[in-house]
Amino acid sequence: MSALDRLHGLMREDFAEYGGGEAFLKWLRTDPEDAGPRKWGTTMEIRYTLTIPEFKEGYGMMWRQASFRHRINYWYFTWLGLVMGLWILLMALVLFGTPHPNQPFVLLLVVFGLAAVSTPWRYRGLIRRNYRLQNLNTELSVSANSEGITVKRANKDAVSHYGWTAIERFVQSKNLFILFPGRLQFIPVPKRAMPPEQQQEFRALLEAHIPAAGPRNRAASAAVS
Repeated sequence: MSALDRLHGLMREDFAEYGGGEAFLKWLRTDPEDAGPRKWGTTMEIRYTLTIPEFKEGYGMMWRQASFRHRINYWYFTWLGLVMGLWILLMALVLFGTPHPNQPFVLLLVVFGLAAVSTPWRYRGLIRRNYRLQNLNTELSVSANSEGITVKRANKDAVSHYGWTAIERFVQSKNLFILFPGRLQFIPVPKRAMPPEQQQEFRALLEAHIPAAGPRNRAASAAVS
């Protein structure tokens, strides 16, 4: 086989990847509406600046997707601690109204009750502190293709690349796609950064390359799409 025949064979394979020569020429057009959806062989780039509410949503999803102990901690810091604290303070008030209250014990109940009641506000402070420590108020760029996903800052001071096998699972909420490289690691990608068509393409890319994105995640995707 001559070199020209081998070149023709390679061109036929490349065209086949895009659905034929006509589809390949259509893909080359500069107008994104005429070009149609991008193929997974190309790179999808998403740019956004993560907000504190979005980071809080992703942070909560990370805790709820982790172990049972982490879910208990999440429930405690978001609402259970408040309920327990109010109950302890009510108990302290009842004991204080008795004829001979044990004042040190009542005082101890008040201290524990106030500490528990303050957990939702302390949780919000933790979210804001982590948001600042990770410098998330700068523009982020997420690039995804058939090989994996790359997250970098616009100022290029940090770049992280993950092959698809390094992503354990993903979930999506009303506002976010959330990827989990580890049990206590997450990559939040806001849906607002993508038009609806690109959201569908990104979800299909995740479902095609992340084995853990099984029926449960597909059902969730159908519920929020």
